[in-house]
Amino acid sequence: MKKVNSKSKEKDPLLEDVGEDLNEIKYNIIYLTHGKKHFLEETYFSILSLCNQMKDIIFKIHIYTDKPDYFEAFHHLDIQFNLLTEEKINHWKGENQYLHRLKINVMLDISENYPNEIYLFLDSDTFITAPINSVLERIKPEQFVLDYDEGLLSQKKRTHIRNLYEVLLNNKQLNIEMDPELRMWNSGVIGLNGVNSEILKEILETTDALSELLKSHILEQFAFAYHFQKNGKVQKACDTIHHYWYFKEMRGVIQEFFKKNKFLPLEEQIANVERWNPQKIGIEKWNYKQSSFWSKFLFRLTHFRKWKANLDHIH
Repeated sequence: MKKVNSKSKEKDPLLEDVGEDLNEIKYNIIYLTHGKKHFLEETYFSILSLCNQMKDIIFKIHIYTDKPDYFEAFHHLDIQFNLLTEEKINHWKGENQYLHRLKINVMLDISENYPNEIYLFLDSDTFITAPINSVLERIKPEQFVLDYDEGLLSQKKRTHIRNLYEVLLNNKQLNIEMDPELRMWNSGVIGLNGVNSEILKEILETTDALSELLKSHILEQFAFAYHFQKNGKVQKACDTIHHYWYFKEMRGVIQEFFKKNKFLPLEEQIANVERWNPQKIGIEKWNYKQSSFWSKFLFRLTHFRKWKANLDHIH
């Protein structure tokens, strides 16, 4: 893999008196983005929100992408681009060409190049709403981080999760311990201490074994949730990092943001990004999706619609 440092990291003389620890890269924030332009835009937007929430902590940003030039505006950061070729993408997808297998291989690649450090993977559709420090500090040898707890696997009613549950119950060769307390976690955010990097190989093996039995977009999600719970405690990240997977309409809002801000100095883009917070803009859709059938019916009956984006505060 071709790796290009956008900026050589020199020791800052202003930090010499605060000790060596602050000058050592211990935290790695990782993005994976390739293909269509809206994924690049989401990632750029996420990094702006990250820059808006940097608080006295040093970390390195890694972007795995097929279009590193798109992120040239961030050249001042300690950032490393990892070029994704079509050959590399297909290789990492594996024999069954499972898209989300890329995420696991990206984290394996980071763990090999930055052993025993701390890794925080962010999906492109994430927005940092508070200082990132609190999430990074939750990642410990005995503790992992995932986006948010979706509930007990055995009690999930959505068809694709029920299908997965049936596969797990009926295929003992998977060697999955079906604990009744096993929970499903969203994997839009993944935090791992490098001392546990061997777990990534187990996650990959589980994902590959499941992909032979079932076609589903949640296989790596389950694998991360299962192996993290098996090996320690899992902490949420959603109080600090908002994953707007449910709000694809945000892509159009981000395009509007870039129309108004893309040619401004980066400092102004960072300052303006908070007003375009997807958690606030999409709150009505989130609440609607979490409602019961009858609550949704009553909402449609009284509002004559399902939901709308809250754009009032960005004008």
